[in-house]
Amino acid sequence: MVNALVTGRGAAIGVRLRTRVEVSSEAKEGWVNIRASGSAGDLLGAVYDEFLKKTKVQAFDIRALITTDLPGGMGMKSSSSVANALILALADAYNLTMSHMDVLSINTSASIRAGVSYTGALDDAAACLLGGVTVTDNRLGLILKRYSAKPEKAIFLIPRGLHRPDVTKKLSSDMRCSLVTAHRLALIGRYHEALNINGAVYAYAYGYPNQPTLEAWRLGASAAGITGNGPAYAALAENGVLEELAKKWSAHGKLIITETRNSEEDSNHGSSV
Repeated sequence: MVNALVTGRGAAIGVRLRTRVEVSSEAKEGWVNIRASGSAGDLLGAVYDEFLKKTKVQAFDIRALITTDLPGGMGMKSSSSVANALILALADAYNLTMSHMDVLSINTSASIRAGVSYTGALDDAAACLLGGVTVTDNRLGLILKRYSAKPEKAIFLIPRGLHRPDVTKKLSSDMRCSLVTAHRLALIGRYHEALNINGAVYAYAYGYPNQPTLEAWRLGASAAGITGNGPAYAALAENGVLEELAKKWSAHGKLIITETRNSEEDSNHGSSV
């Protein structure tokens, strides 16, 4: 909803898409091996390493089976969701009870170490884990505010032939100011406007087409724009608008239709077998 890459402050909203991770100490066909690691790009290894540091338990060879509704590399927070689910699965395997903040602390540290996030993506991890709207200062590791989102349909567009550019590109001071404004709006409950501003800023900065967003606004979506830093688009809408928007957006790529979520149900699940 408000990407924290530029300012270090972000906001995210939970939706009803699931990620599930199962872990086992036994070798299983199709399961991935996980070893504690600090290597760049190895999110699963970094999560296990941070988990071991936090809990002081003994390391084992771990295998994991990951299933998720979220496509990777689209700005839809698949990394945050998978990391949460893996932490919960490891806690289950070791018969440990972990607080929400313990889970989020491991997630954010591992995300930075693995290089999948510059800020730790606390906003994304918290929204994935807890649901609702989460507004954070990722630089300080603080959840500034949490509140319930309006029950609405959420539609995501995975655009054909569109890829994320270099996200280290510098944004102008005007763009940075716009993202600060979006964050402040999210803090006071005006998250629809925050999503609109964030989407417009990143679309302009990275050259994403405006047509999907304009189509959503014209049809009456309550919010629409690039999700995160893209390239996927997101819109929030009532049922009547959703049906018309789905017809329009289907011409641009694949659609994922779900709804906002204000609880921990149907989010990140982890288990051991």
